[in-house]
Amino acid sequence: MAHRAQIPISEVMSSGSGLGFIIYPEAIAQLPVSQMWAVLFFIMMLTMGMDSLFGTMETMIAAIIEACQTYLQHRRMYVTAGVCLLSFGMSIPYATEGGVYLFQLLDWYASSFNLLLIGCLECVAINWIYGSERFSDDVEMMMGRRSPWLLKVMSSYFTPVILFVPY
Repeated sequence: MAHRAQIPISEVMSSGSGLGFIIYPEAIAQLPVSQMWAVLFFIMMLTMGMDSLFGTMETMIAAIIEACQTYLQHRRMYVTAGVCLLSFGMSIPYATEGGVYLFQLLDWYASSFNLLLIGCLECVAINWIYGSERFSDDVEMMMGRRSPWLLKVMSSYFTPVILFVPY
């Protein structure tokens, strides 16, 4: 693309949503049999999006059912339908004209530092609050062998520090 436009590569490439929705489709349009590659690319994007949602949805549904276990245990289908409808309703603004800007705000402020913070808090909660020895006992109960001492040290000290090293 840079060769055809006779501009430097740094001016063609971008990051974020522009890479997946602007640069790649334009590059695919220049390939031979571009219609086939375009269909395959967007099928891949759709399946990647659905795959990343399955884990999140299952976690939310399981947490809701376990919070009210006596009432909701046999109503999993209704809880699943409710969570899906709520997620659908919350995603409608992203399909409007201003959806790109909402997505950009979410990308800038909710998906970078928050993930590092949540990962660090998980390490702290499991290893320091719950206890790495109790966690190791739980791993032994589930897998039949204790977790190595290096894993305890890494998840207790090194991982939280590495998550907060400036990038």
